[in-house]
Amino acid sequence: MRALTLARWLMPGLLSRYRVPTAIAIIGMAVFGTTSTLLGANASHTATDRYGLGSEALRAINVTSYGRDDDPSPVTAGALDELAALTHVESAHAWASTEIVLTVPDDAISLSLVTRISAVQPAPTRGAEPTRNGILLPESLRTEHGFDVGDTVTIEYIRSEDGNGGVGVETEIPVDGFFDDTTVGLDGPGVAYGAPDAVLTLLGASRGHSLDWMHDNFVFTMGYLVVDDLEHIQDVADVLLERGYGATALTTLTSSLPAAQQLMDAVAVVLSILLGLFLVVTAAGIASSVVSARAAEVGVLRALGWRRHEVLVCFVAQFAAFGTLIGAIGVAAVGSLLAVVSLLPPGVRVLGVALDPRLDLNGWLTLLVLTLAPVIVFVLASAIPVLRLARIAPDEVLRDIRR
Repeated sequence: MRALTLARWLMPGLLSRYRVPTAIAIIGMAVFGTTSTLLGANASHTATDRYGLGSEALRAINVTSYGRDDDPSPVTAGALDELAALTHVESAHAWASTEIVLTVPDDAISLSLVTRISAVQPAPTRGAEPTRNGILLPESLRTEHGFDVGDTVTIEYIRSEDGNGGVGVETEIPVDGFFDDTTVGLDGPGVAYGAPDAVLTLLGASRGHSLDWMHDNFVFTMGYLVVDDLEHIQDVADVLLERGYGATALTTLTSSLPAAQQLMDAVAVVLSILLGLFLVVTAAGIASSVVSARAAEVGVLRALGWRRHEVLVCFVAQFAAFGTLIGAIGVAAVGSLLAVVSLLPPGVRVLGVALDPRLDLNGWLTLLVLTLAPVIVFVLASAIPVLRLARIAPDEVLRDIRR
């Protein structure tokens, strides 16, 4: 008890004497802690973000009827429903395409109307995803011909008639939105997107089949499966190959992106290690200075009958409180900086890192570590020199002080 009482009495002097190192330690924690938390959050959220490194596009597998078996399995609507029920599969989508002609003043534009699968296709720049009867047009057509969301356009498609071959049929269709076509996507150039049933209806009409027949019998060129996590892509692909399908994971085409996510995780770890080293150096420097300055006090306490463990408790308690104060203020500073970042407009980046202050489980664990690390480091940094000094005989300590 007397050790803790003396520690409480000596604590204000310790804080006053070492206020500059204390301020430096708090600032270091705020900078390293905030940066590490943001990097960790950025890496974590991009793993699940719609447009991040773990987006649906990177978790997609292209499925075809041409597997490794001699008797490949056809990609039908029923087959895709079965594949959608596989473990780790989020969704399954059939891909189909049919040719249409978009009528504009004094011109006609040929387009491939492709089943809308947002996981592997460009996001809308204006408007929304196509409805049952709507269409998503290239952004270039909007700028060239003045189309806008909500307009109605005329398209021509081919309808098969018994004994007469195919005839062109015009119909009107609403424009639900536009997508960026400045770069060619997986579907190639000159495409528009429609809802799955809308595309199947027109494709079936060109072959003389109803929509119900297409659902029950049509064999699609290919389909896409979206897996719940990058780690499970190979497992799902192996199942597809065993069942006679062809399987190509889109992430194999962009292998550098997972490496980029790993790099962000590694940088966060390096920053955490640097923060730990920073605290160790600061704590060791302060502890060494305090023990050297109070060597006489240790000798007097030992001469007065204090046991080694009492001397150890007295000094370690001061440094435990010292570390607690630094940890609490440091975490408060980190929280304040994250609160400021949360006020910035969405999408702001610094050196390519999105300033995303949202905290997941790893973020909260980081803050917990930031709170406890200074306490542990300062306790260990003080315990070693104090214990070494307390083992020396009191007369030797006092004799060295007189010199």
